[in-house]
Amino acid sequence: MKKLALLVIALLFLGVFSPTLSKAQGCSQCAASTKNGVDSEKKTGLGVNAGIMFLMVIPYLAAGVIGTIWYVTYKRKSGEGSI
Repeated sequence: MKKLALLVIALLFLGVFSPTLSKAQGCSQCAASTKNGVDSEKKTGLGVNAGIMFLMVIPYLAAGVIGTIWYVTYKRKSGEGSI
């Protein structure tokens, strides 16, 4: 158990204190692509924004679906009636 705790702490430490350049390599490329797409009236900027919105919504949607399934399963097991 101590080895697992030590491993988790080490991974958290490495994740928090790793260089930020390795975490943000795509930001300048996305910004340039969006700016060029908006300036030249291409649809590239809209596609990048739609992709960002998609990536932002998916975790919340997945959590909602899993939470709903969990709730329904719990209600059926406890016998409190149907939804």
